[in-house]
Amino acid sequence: MRFFIFIRQFVLVAFLFICIFSLLTSGAFADAVSPVSVITLSTPTTTNVLIGRLMPPELKQASWQKYNYEAGIGLFGESYKAYPTMYVLAGKGKNTIAISYFNSKVPFIKDEYDFLRSNNIAVKRTVSSVLVKVGTVTYTVIYINDEISRFHSRTQILDFFYIRDVIDGNEKYKLAFMAGIPIGYNSYSLRCALDDASIYSESGASFGSGLSAGLKFTAANSLFLNKGFVFSLGAIYRKLWFKNIAGKIDGPLRSEISGWRVFINTGWRFNFYN
Repeated sequence: MRFFIFIRQFVLVAFLFICIFSLLTSGAFADAVSPVSVITLSTPTTTNVLIGRLMPPELKQASWQKYNYEAGIGLFGESYKAYPTMYVLAGKGKNTIAISYFNSKVPFIKDEYDFLRSNNIAVKRTVSSVLVKVGTVTYTVIYINDEISRFHSRTQILDFFYIRDVIDGNEKYKLAFMAGIPIGYNSYSLRCALDDASIYSESGASFGSGLSAGLKFTAANSLFLNKGFVFSLGAIYRKLWFKNIAGKIDGPLRSEISGWRVFINTGWRFNFYN
């Protein structure tokens, strides 16, 4: 196959050389162009010839081969309760599109008792004390037990981003603006005892979507080559709307999903054109 490509290139070079030579030596060309405007042309090379329509089909790149790609993993601020975020992006020039997948136990409610109480769920709290005596010193240890047997929440988000470079720092770093459409899925489950000794349980799951925007700073050894290890950090704001379920905590719980998130990414850039 390479031999036939070489033969085709040689034929094209020879044909173009003959055409240029004919034009330079023809009377019509001499009459149309003044001697001052005639310049000395170097012998055509393969690079000069294999452009535009004269490029053999075997050497033409498919559209997907003209882009720069990056794939990697990332972490959000609450990722101690999450799996690493996976992402892939493709770009050309200053414009990039990206897809990321986020799976986490957000919203992570730090004080479950206060959260449930504020949403009209009278969770039972048991307070007990123990008198401890060590030598001549006596002190009291207080134990607090909230009767919450299960309170789980998990959110999965698929983000579609458009990324536009706004600052290009000498091929070493760049700052980009991000705008996207997140599609989310949240599920939760609650089971607890109430003050009247009854058991309260609630669960639900629903899809949602919204808008997101943020900034991303990327650094690499050479962004110009579009190959190799890259590191990114930034912040993104998401606003998602979910379908409400007839429950006491579905709305307040899912409102915690929206908000600012700080993230760090690490990945590998690659392309197919060099």
